[in-house]
Amino acid sequence: MPERTARRLINQLKDEGLLRDTNNKSPLRWEVPEHTELWCFSDLAPLA
Repeated sequence: MPERTARRLINQLKDEGLLRDTNNKSPLRWEVPEHTELWCFSDLAPLA
């Protein structure tokens, strides 16, 4: 994948709150924002 495409995708994931970093040289961390918990872990969610 071209570097430009990878940077665009990483920035999009950061904007969505799915990736986080503390500065531009730190490793990326996967985040699970509250609005995605049901989608990511649908089998763990209690039935409503």
